[in-house]
Amino acid sequence: MNFLVGDNIRVIRETLGWSQTHLGESAGLQQSAISRLEVGERAITVSDLARIAEAFDIDPGILLRPLGRLLVLPKQEPAA
Repeated sequence: MNFLVGDNIRVIRETLGWSQTHLGESAGLQQSAISRLEVGERAITVSDLARIAEAFDIDPGILLRPLGRLLVLPKQEPAA
């Protein structure tokens, strides 16, 4: 499950044009934590899931969906 969530985080982050640093700052996490989540080296906590979903302005459940079912992407401008 960690790898699935990590892939979803990466796909959404890259779609938005965000760096790991930008996502980390937006979610209150370190860039290294975002990196470890994306590659499945860190287990995602409920708190991490909620913070990242809030940063993306999406329902946390979207991060738990299989990649082929990521139909709803956030509607935010990419970082400058």
